Parts: sequence; structure tokens; C-alpha cells
Amino acid sequence: MTRRCAILCSGPSVEKCDLSLIDVPIIGINKSYLGRMSDIHVFTDGHLIKMRKAEINCATKKVPVKFNAALRRPMDGCFTPKKIQHLNNQTYKCGTVVKTLPADYDIYHDGWIFAGGAPCALQVAMSLHFEEIIFIGLDLNLQVGHHFYEKDMSDTERRRAISGASVQIDFFQQFLPQLAGRSIKVINTSTSSALDVFEKIPFASIWSTS
Repeated sequence: MTRRCAILCSGPSVEKCDLSLIDVPIIGINKSYLGRMSDIHVFTDGHLIKMRKAEINCATKKVPVKFNAALRRPMDGCFTPKKIQHLNNQTYKCGTVVKTLPADYDIYHDGWIFAGGAPCALQVAMSLHFEEIIFIGLDLNLQVGHHFYEKDMSDTERRRAISGASVQIDFFQQFLPQLAGRSIKVINTSTSSALDVFEKIPFASIWSTS
């Protein structure tokens, strides 16, 4: 049987999804625990950790596997992978080539390419040997709109998130051959996503409602 997982992102399309239907392991990103608790969680937002560390430690204390990208802001029960490559709004340049992960990739040994929440969560899923990965809320549409952040994002944070979307889009476009080489199938339930490299299937069509 194909090993499937879902990655829960923060795009506004999440609002239309009945997250209780998800019947596979969930990899959550940053504040996605507000929508549904995950089995694995990935924290990549250093500002969130700085401002809400106590809150998120408490909210995710029962999550058995957690990763934290912020080395200088350790959190309870989180493993911090080393960075193979660091791509963010400041370090990314047009033409930057995304590095190739080892054939026997293990995030605990090899680390990850930091390029934002969704790329990091994808690499976690790869390392844990999931063969089909379903993105929920992966909109990356370069517009203001982040379902779990909307009420408390400053204008600066909004601009940073919009800029970060372009880094993630480029990462996924470059990373597709690495997924194909491992026979990993990726589905995006955000049918209006700006990202066109993954098959788009509406959320409600994936889960059994019987």
C-alpha cells in the first residue's frame, strides 16, 4: 500500500477544507495546529517562535515528532536539522541552483534545504519515506492571505510572506526532478495555486466521505 501523508499549509484555501476528513498522517507547518493537530510538525517561522514560544510549546506538546528551523530559538521536543542550503528573501537570488539531496536522504543525518515551511515539510515527508504527499493550503499566489495568520500579521510580515512565496515556487520548480527520481507523487488541493508543477485535485475529491 502506498504510504500517504498530508502537509497542512496556511494558504486561504484551507478555510474551505473540512480538515476532519484527513485520514492519513499530517505534517503541520507553523500555526497550522489551529486548524488541526498534526502527527509531525515543522516550525520555520522564527518570528512566530520568538513571539509565541510558550503558546506553541503548550499547544503542540503531544505532537510526537517536531522540527525547528530556528537554531537560536530552541523549542521543547524539537529537532533542528542542519542547513544544506539556505534560501530565503535575503539569501535567494535569481538563478540560484537548488542542491540535490543524497539518494539515501535522512533529515536527521543530512539536514534540509531551508526554503520556507512547505519545502521543509516536503523534505521531512521524503526522509520519512512517504510515497504520496498531499498539500493542503499550498496557495503561493503572491497575494495577502494566510489563513492561520491573517488577524495578527503586521504589514511587514505580510510583505515578507508574499516575497517568500516566490522563493518557494522556484524551489518546487527546481525540485520536481528529485521527486520524480524517487517516484514520489505530490498532489496540491489548492486548485487556484500559483504553483503549477504538481497535479491539482480538489480537497473534497481525495477523502472518503462515506
